[in-house]
Amino acid sequence: MSLKEKTRQFTIGITEEKEVTIYPLSLGDQLDLLETIKAIVTKLTQFDSSSYSVESVVSDLLEVAAGDLVKFLEKVIREDFSIYEISNDQLYELIMLVYEMNFQRFSKNLKSLFKMKDNLEGQIPTES
Repeated sequence: MSLKEKTRQFTIGITEEKEVTIYPLSLGDQLDLLETIKAIVTKLTQFDSSSYSVESVVSDLLEVAAGDLVKFLEKVIREDFSIYEISNDQLYELIMLVYEMNFQRFSKNLKSLFKMKDNLEGQIPTES
């Protein structure tokens, strides 16, 4: 599969639309992204629902991810762009697209691998 077949076109813009090319992440970039996700999940598990408001949770999560968010966007969008050109809805759609491009197939293959393992274990006689 050529690189052109692995890229996707995506529209960003608040006042003016701009089409950008979204590139797949390298394995190293995927591992870096997983570290960011791990930090966010760790932060989520530390919240005490009785003392946090939705605003404070979002604020804390953005604080954890803010620096990495710009780095992430720069890895998948190679053209010149500004973070001020991307809405929250566009960011969500972009994250879903990057997941689909980089992680969805791997996730399905991993599930198949576990299913094959379970099937093989069921065929191996156990010692009594």
